[in-house]
Amino acid sequence: MATVLYSCVGTTDPVRGFRDGGLMHIMRHYRPETVYLFLTSEMIELDRRDDRFNKCFRKISQEIEGYHPQLIRFETDIANPSDMDLVFEPMEELLAQIRRERPRDQILVNLTSGTPQMQVVLVKPDRFDNVSE
Repeated sequence: MATVLYSCVGTTDPVRGFRDGGLMHIMRHYRPETVYLFLTSEMIELDRRDDRFNKCFRKISQEIEGYHPQLIRFETDIANPSDMDLVFEPMEELLAQIRRERPRDQILVNLTSGTPQMQVVLVKPDRFDNVSE
């Protein structure tokens, strides 16, 4: 059984103030083989400017011998991630995709990144039977 990570990301990811954000911390500690990132339009634009996520994955692979996680990006055109009506369905869609693609794998969920509305979508425990928080 492999471990995968489902993570929304915000402006504190992957780093903030020269310290690991939630995403990097989880990757260092749990070392998921695959990381699914849920990206809003703001985070896509920030990543286009500075390549933050590829840099993060390269850095962590250099620092931890033998660790080379796969990055899967789930890009959305969501401009307002604080609107529950906008984030709910696409976030559910990504979770369903992960569960279809990885039915036997353990799913880790990053509950520290993203907006409070995104966190609420991920906290609903009744839809997670193979998920660890």
